[in-house]
Amino acid sequence: VPFAAGKAIRNRADATVNDVVLELCTGALRAYLVAHDEPIEGRTLKAIVPVSRRTEGEHGATLGNKVSLIVADLPVGVDDPVERLALIHAQTSELKASGIADGVEAMVSAAGELTLLAAPLARVLSKSIPMNLVITNIPGPPVPLYVRGARVLRAYPYVEVIDNEGLTIAVLSYDGMMSFGITSDLDVMPDLDLVATGIELEAQQLATALSGRSTT
Repeated sequence: VPFAAGKAIRNRADATVNDVVLELCTGALRAYLVAHDEPIEGRTLKAIVPVSRRTEGEHGATLGNKVSLIVADLPVGVDDPVERLALIHAQTSELKASGIADGVEAMVSAAGELTLLAAPLARVLSKSIPMNLVITNIPGPPVPLYVRGARVLRAYPYVEVIDNEGLTIAVLSYDGMMSFGITSDLDVMPDLDLVATGIELEAQQLATALSGRSTT
């Protein structure tokens, strides 16, 4: 997905790029459930989402871990992509401003300083927090990189699935593109191509829906 497209959607909808990523995943998962004849009316999926806690002036500075985790409800039961994005934005804004985010940030920071605790902490969180999947959006280099003179064309993230979780969607921005790395437990979701194509289709549908509304 072109990064510029994500920023354009963000600007039209008064949301963040991370909100747009969550909506694209929500729309793709809604389509996946429909393709498998699963009920979706009024349904939500719970996603663990790492979020940056840096202020605008702290971006790019070396200040240690400034990351928290939130559990976002993905409204797969809502048909309108613009409404889904608005619901996600309102929810993530509230969660990031809450005291819960402060507490989890402290835990993540401690795990970062004590590396041996990081993996056990992730397992504890995955078992103690009701969730369906993990979605993580990582900003990468905005300019092209080279290896022995050869330009790196694409960079795809990989994040494994953890205990009590069947799907991880990782997003990495690089040189004007957002690449989605999708990992699943094959016993739970063997047909990940449906999710991948669903994300691309959802990006087109969301952009079209927002464009149509901005001109009326």
